[in-house]
Amino acid sequence: MIDPKFTIETDLSRDSLIEKLKAYEPWRIGISFSNGVNTGDLKTMQPFSDIPLNKLKMIARHCGEDWLENRRVLDVGSNIGYNSLTLTRDFKCAVTGLEYNARNIEKAYMIADLCSVDVDFVQGDAGKYCQPEEFDLILHLGTLYHLPDPVGALKCSAMSLKPGGRIYIESAVYHGKDVYACRYMHGFGGDFTNYWALSPKVIAEILERYGLSNVEKIRDFKSKYYGGTGMSRALFCAHKA
Repeated sequence: MIDPKFTIETDLSRDSLIEKLKAYEPWRIGISFSNGVNTGDLKTMQPFSDIPLNKLKMIARHCGEDWLENRRVLDVGSNIGYNSLTLTRDFKCAVTGLEYNARNIEKAYMIADLCSVDVDFVQGDAGKYCQPEEFDLILHLGTLYHLPDPVGALKCSAMSLKPGGRIYIESAVYHGKDVYACRYMHGFGGDFTNYWALSPKVIAEILERYGLSNVEKIRDFKSKYYGGTGMSRALFCAHKA
């Protein structure tokens, strides 16, 4: 069973590892190392997640860990690679991590080296990256609402999915009186990488328009951060026939 904490075995001494990690401060993701070092003990920034694999754990519970084995995976918005590295290391997947931020890719390769795991991280735009019918599994976790063109991004992902494949999407969503109403959230919380909180109905219809089916909302997450806004976070799954 996937542990929501991201843990890495290492032979490095505490001092050597801390010196290496300090070169990549500040940290937003908690990583625990076998020698007792944790990135949470270094310079951090908010929001900080100490359980970065929690979404992957929910996905594995939904599809079954056996289904994850040996899959060709696209991790959209791979950040510093925790999901990509876990799928490669623990499930023998061949993963491409797609990330817009060059600094995150640099961190991801450093962590991959610490894990002795080979993952291909690519700098690119989720609204334009398309590899037709290349992937069995696409993870689109915490990325969609950061994109100015979420429709284009979902179209590219749908095209990149193999027949029989699955996509999992976790995003900010908007719940209005009109099920088609979406919220333009640019700058919400002082974060100008925020753009759109689509409604669950709109997400489902976009996916269906581009050939996916069995769109299922697995879970809706309430958050004080979105209090009074009509927004929440939700996790979806869809299939390609």
